[in-house]
Amino acid sequence: DVIGVGKVVEIDGDGSFTVSGLTPGSLYYFSFFSYVGDGIIRDYLQANPLVKSQATLIPSTTLNAPTNLGQSSFDLSWSAVNGATDYHLDVSTSDFTTLLDGYNGKSLGIVESVTLSGLSSGTTFRARVRAVNSVGASPNSNEVTIVTIPATPAIGLDKYIVAYSKRRRWLFSRYFL
Repeated sequence: DVIGVGKVVEIDGDGSFTVSGLTPGSLYYFSFFSYVGDGIIRDYLQANPLVKSQATLIPSTTLNAPTNLGQSSFDLSWSAVNGATDYHLDVSTSDFTTLLDGYNGKSLGIVESVTLSGLSSGTTFRARVRAVNSVGASPNSNEVTIVTIPATPAIGLDKYIVAYSKRRRWLFSRYFL
């Protein structure tokens, strides 16, 4: 039976039921009534039904390509998810079997970008984000791989050529990497 925009469901047994086809990030209200009926005529009239609301888990976000790549930093941004109350960030130097200290589900608040800094140069990082609401965390976003810029190489002073001439009084030095 359908009443307005709601649906009437009969529940027997332990009182549990499963609802499918819900829209992610939506809030649904449930009213529970006891009824007296013979299976055909139902008495839904009850002065104080038990009312419960349930939000659904929100969908995942999409992580964009990193920007402002440096030797020890980069920026990440992602698409906003309607209903998100927080975003959680994971950063790893592997396949997420181990996570960077401080970046294991790091709570970022209601933002859509973050700058990661103080990282090692020339290192490969992987990142992913989850949107969070009152029900819990969404599935992981897509993963992005970032390689920070390698450190500037130092010139070895032991690698040089010196040419000297007494006649012309010149000194020539050349350094090689």
